[in-house]
Amino acid sequence: MKGAETMTSKRKSTSSLKLWVRTIKRYEYELPILYEKLEYLQVKSIGYNSPSFEPKFGGRGASNNYTIDYWLERIEVCEEQINKRKKEIDKFNEFISKLD
Repeated sequence: MKGAETMTSKRKSTSSLKLWVRTIKRYEYELPILYEKLEYLQVKSIGYNSPSFEPKFGGRGASNNYTIDYWLERIEVCEEQINKRKKEIDKFNEFISKLD
């Protein structure tokens, strides 16, 4: 019985390591995209509609009147995603450096 438990444990650790590597590769792919998104959100936050101006309505009456809070919240979420990915990538790189 003990040998079967060891084999199951090895399979689980191998599959979790493969999953971790795939996750890190995905994070490395997503990181530049998130930096672009962050830059876009920062630019959009500069051009938000001030309360001192009349809201501008499109042809169908729809409004794109977002407040600064909206943009700041989106920027914060994006920064959190970037930090999470960077932290996981750093953990992975630290792990890899210990293997050598």
